[in-house]
Amino acid sequence: MPNTNFRELDFIEEKDLYAECKSDLLESGAHESNIGSIKLWKQVWKAHCGDVKIRKHRRVDGKDRKRAFLRYLLRRKVTRNKADRDLLRHLRGIYRDTCRRERTYYWEANIQPSKYPRKYTCYISDGATQADYCLPKMPGFSLGRNVLPLKLVGNIFHGHCLVFHIVLPHVKDDANLNMHCLDTSLEVLETVREGKGLPPYCTPQFRGQWDGVSTNWGSVSFAHIERLHNERILGSTTDVRRNKVGSTHEDVDGLFAIIKAYVKNKEIMTPQELKTAILEAFRTYKLPVFVLFVDATFDYKAHYEGEGHIDKKTRRLRLFAHDRWLSLPHF
Repeated sequence: MPNTNFRELDFIEEKDLYAECKSDLLESGAHESNIGSIKLWKQVWKAHCGDVKIRKHRRVDGKDRKRAFLRYLLRRKVTRNKADRDLLRHLRGIYRDTCRRERTYYWEANIQPSKYPRKYTCYISDGATQADYCLPKMPGFSLGRNVLPLKLVGNIFHGHCLVFHIVLPHVKDDANLNMHCLDTSLEVLETVREGKGLPPYCTPQFRGQWDGVSTNWGSVSFAHIERLHNERILGSTTDVRRNKVGSTHEDVDGLFAIIKAYVKNKEIMTPQELKTAILEAFRTYKLPVFVLFVDATFDYKAHYEGEGHIDKKTRRLRLFAHDRWLSLPHF
C-alpha cells in the first residue's frame, strides 16, 4: 500500500490462510499438538504482525491474477488420488518458492552492506504518489488546482544513506530521470563512504532494485547500467532488478509514509520549505538523509541511442539482450 506502513496480502479467507499456515508448519516438521488454534493464531498475528493486512476485496490486478488463480487451484479438494496429491504438493512448493524467493533474497541482501561495507552495496529506489506533494500546501484550504505538482523519489543505500530527489514539474518521469537519480545518489554515497573511512568506489557486489513503469525503464536504463558496470563504477558483479509497480513497499513506501504524516497539517509554500520538512521528519533517522532538487537531467536516451549502443530494430542492447533482469558477472 503506497505511502503507508501497512503491507497487504492477496485476498483470502482467514480460515484458509490459517489452514495454509498450519500446513506449512506440519510440512516443516511441527507436531499437530504444538500448533495453536485459529483464535490463538489471530491473537499472535494482531500482537506481532499488526501492519500486515488482508486485502478486503476479491479483485486482484494483473500482476497478481496468476498467483491468485494458482492459489485457488492449489486449495481445491476435487481429486484425492495419490498422483494428483503429489503433483499439487509439488506445485504448492513451486508456488511458495516463487512468491518468496525474490523477497527473501532482497532481505538477505540489504543487511550485507552493514556487515561487510567493503564488499556489498544494496540500493533500492521508488517514487511517491505525486498528489501528496503539490504546492502550495495549506491545510483546510484548496486553490482548486495544482500550481506546483512536484514528484518525490526515494533512494536507499542500505547501511549508508537515504537520498530524496524533489523533482520539479517540467522534468519528465522517464529513463533520464531514473538514471539521473541513480548517478546523483552514487555521488552522495561516495561522500558518505569517504566520511566513514571507506574506499569511495562501489563495492565488488552491487545489487539494485527499482520500482517503475515502462516509461522509465527499458533498453536505455540497462545500457547505462551496463556502462557503469563495465567502467567499474558499479561492482564487478552487478545484479539489477526492475520490480513491478508497488513491489518495493517493504522499504521506500514506508519512508514516504513518515513524510506524509509529518507534513499532513503543515503549511508548505515552496520547494525549499518541503526540503526542510523532509529533513525535519527524519531528524532521528539512523542513516544520514540528503534531499536534492532535480531541475534538469542529462539526455541519456539521446546519448545511448546516438552512440549505437541499442539496436533500433530489436530495441535491445547490442552486447547484452535482456528485458527484465540484468546480471553481469565478473570478467
